[in-house]
Amino acid sequence: PNVSYDELVSLYETSMFYWHFTGLGVNEREHPERVEHLGITPLEAMAARAVVCCFAAGGPRELIEQGKNGFLFTSEDELISIMKSIKPEQIKEIAQYGSSYARAHFSYQVFKNSLLKIINT
Repeated sequence: PNVSYDELVSLYETSMFYWHFTGLGVNEREHPERVEHLGITPLEAMAARAVVCCFAAGGPRELIEQGKNGFLFTSEDELISIMKSIKPEQIKEIAQYGSSYARAHFSYQVFKNSLLKIINT
């Protein structure tokens, strides 16, 4: 926790995979505050071309297209199964698509354009 920005960027850039377990073991209906709300860190990992694997709850469930820009799992066993099934040639394709997806939908410019659209209406 609380690594420097430079260290965080370095970790993202040198990682092939990113696992995100927030919400595992939580009853999402009873405690929605305990699952990932948007998924900023998975998006950062996608943008850095890491293949993301996230627990299927909250924001990541809305962001991830299974097998296209990452993977969703519901248990540790399912994550292990997914990791075993990923073919080496898929890694680059998923990483590239994920990076393009994150940049196309969540870049600063996209945010700025959306905000200006709201302000100017």
